[in-house]
Amino acid sequence: MRHDTHDFARLTNLADGIFAVAMTFLAYTIQVPQPGAGPDGSLAVRLGAMLPQFGTLALTYFISGRLWILHFKMHRVITRGDDVLLVLNMTLLFGIVLTPFSAEVLSTYPLSALSVLIYAANALLMLAMDVAIWRYARTHPHFLADGTPPEYPARMMRHTLEIAALFGGSIVAAWFAPRAALCIWAMILPIVVLQARGWPRVSKIGQG
Repeated sequence: MRHDTHDFARLTNLADGIFAVAMTFLAYTIQVPQPGAGPDGSLAVRLGAMLPQFGTLALTYFISGRLWILHFKMHRVITRGDDVLLVLNMTLLFGIVLTPFSAEVLSTYPLSALSVLIYAANALLMLAMDVAIWRYARTHPHFLADGTPPEYPARMMRHTLEIAALFGGSIVAAWFAPRAALCIWAMILPIVVLQARGWPRVSKIGQG
């Protein structure tokens, strides 16, 4: 039996709103420090103590931005879908909603194996849904825009899995040395840059 097919224009509008709100809420995970003793209220010392919070904010904003780019590129190609794709997308967006919470847990307990696990699990949920969406759409070619290269879904899945492997490895490393997990996450930026150089262009997809 064939499932109803939905246009994804409203889904992408919803996704843009959720990404925007979640990424804005990240700023609220950082509070201005209370004044301490001394003429300047020990501001430098107190800001220094907040470095884990600033680092977590920057990392989470970058990861969220990366996921928004992936989602944007995805729905330049996957322009329609059924209820299954809607559920997968909503699960991915649920992971985005959770990012301010997992980021605040990590910034409050930066050297806790459990906080690293929570943060990495949040990221893995979103990345797993990204892969699941591509995998499902690849088996339903009528969901893809005209002119989509046959290898495009597989390449995008591979890019996502490379990032997911880092988060998976960080969970293992965290139980032995939480700092090692943070070092693993530092590898995400150069990998994303290398991936972007090899991205297939999507500007002409769907133009007939």
